[in-house]
Amino acid sequence: MTHACSAFKAISISQPPTWKHDRQANESSLSHVTVIKELVENQTRGAEKIKQAVVDYVASLLMPLYKARKLDKDGYKSIMKKSATKVMEQASDVEKAMVVAEFLDFKRRNKKVIRAFVDKLIERHMTMNPVEKP
Repeated sequence: MTHACSAFKAISISQPPTWKHDRQANESSLSHVTVIKELVENQTRGAEKIKQAVVDYVASLLMPLYKARKLDKDGYKSIMKKSATKVMEQASDVEKAMVVAEFLDFKRRNKKVIRAFVDKLIERHMTMNPVEKP
């Protein structure tokens, strides 16, 4: 029982925080709030950021075909432009105000819709412009 009492005394003997400690805690909290505020402000929101993310996503879908020379430069540019334009036309104002990651993963729908549209454009391009093998 004396051991339990000594442990209790050790806990109760700790010094209450002084003004200096309080100030450090406040500064720490303030800097934490500032960091969070900066992160929120620097999140990628808006139509232009979303459009760029869509372009990046479509590029990731098209690049393997382009590198394998199954898709020419004009087809790449055409599909890229059509898909980015179509996605932005179909996006609502609420969706355009989202953070990029939220937009792309919105109900897991947007990436699927974009991919399906790009696949359709690739197929259309391939039938209209077959790539000649040397």
